Amino acid sequence: MDTDNFTTGEKLTLGGGVLAVLGAFLPWVSAGFITMTGIDGDGVFTLVFGVIAGGLVVMRDWERGDVLGVGLLGVLTLLVAGNVFSSTGSQVGSAAIEFSVSAGIGLYLTLVAGLLLLAGAAYGYRNDESSPQERAVSFD
Repeated sequence: MDTDNFTTGEKLTLGGGVLAVLGAFLPWVSAGFITMTGIDGDGVFTLVFGVIAGGLVVMRDWERGDVLGVGLLGVLTLLVAGNVFSSTGSQVGSAAIEFSVSAGIGLYLTLVAGLLLLAGAAYGYRNDESSPQERAVSFD
């Protein structure tokens, strides 16, 4: 895949999509000796969001509707990851055992992925990017 033909917004979106997919397979939450990956829970949603965002860039023409769709996927990714992240740091335990729940690297990558998806959409929307071939300047 030649990324030279992609606009900056598309590149940011692809990066966010890749991170969302990667983050879904990495640890999201650790509680004592138990670790859960994203796909063990809500990471399935962010995995799908990342694949859809990447598909919009690769399969479509990066028009206004695509940009808005990526923005929505970024918001949804942040909401899912933020919901899980807000649950971390709490104390879980009983009378015999007490341990804390902490966020894993996959959850942090997913938060970054959501931000990149939003950044790609914002950049594409603000700059009304068309493909680089359409932006070429001619002096006829």
